[in-house]
Amino acid sequence: MATAALAPSDAGAQARPLLTRIAFGSCADQAKPQPIWDAVLAYRPNLLIFVGDNVYGDFSSADGANLRRAYDLASGIAGYSRLRREVPHLAVWDDHDYGLNDGGASFAHKEIAKDLFLQFWNVPAGDERRTRGGIYTASIVGPPGMRVQIVLLDVRWFRSPLKPTDQRGAPGKERYVPDPDPVKTMLGPEQWEWLVDKSGIVVERLF
Repeated sequence: MATAALAPSDAGAQARPLLTRIAFGSCADQAKPQPIWDAVLAYRPNLLIFVGDNVYGDFSSADGANLRRAYDLASGIAGYSRLRREVPHLAVWDDHDYGLNDGGASFAHKEIAKDLFLQFWNVPAGDERRTRGGIYTASIVGPPGMRVQIVLLDVRWFRSPLKPTDQRGAPGKERYVPDPDPVKTMLGPEQWEWLVDKSGIVVERLF
């Protein structure tokens, strides 16, 4: 069984086995017990997708010390480590492994957060995520005629500031409210262009 994260889509995807069983994981607080990984391993997925908050490492220092500690603790969790060794997997982040609760493009330390993410997930030196902003990626899994395309979007790196609520705690307005500003973006122009290219579909761009 493969022991490393899947690479972006390439010719090697043709040799991969048929994808029939996918598991999803998120919100894994490294300071709490995580027996759930035993159940995931017993499920024997062909692919595991970590969809964010894979550790909780919010930080405000330039060295990213708290996020480093979070990854170090996660590495010591037996089930988590075994999954990363034995099950083909993909990963993307959310705010708490990005480094800031509800964080977006203005987060001052996102570069160090990205470096630590790539290190923890053993992203190869030649991977395109190492040469551009954000960690969005896509993979094609399975043999010819039975392929599955998996697109993981980065909704933190480029995201414009959220609009604070004018009535904190009110139902539907707890912390933030809808923002009609057409200049604001979730994905950013660069990631939109990449998504259009990868998906082969027409996407209405709102930036």
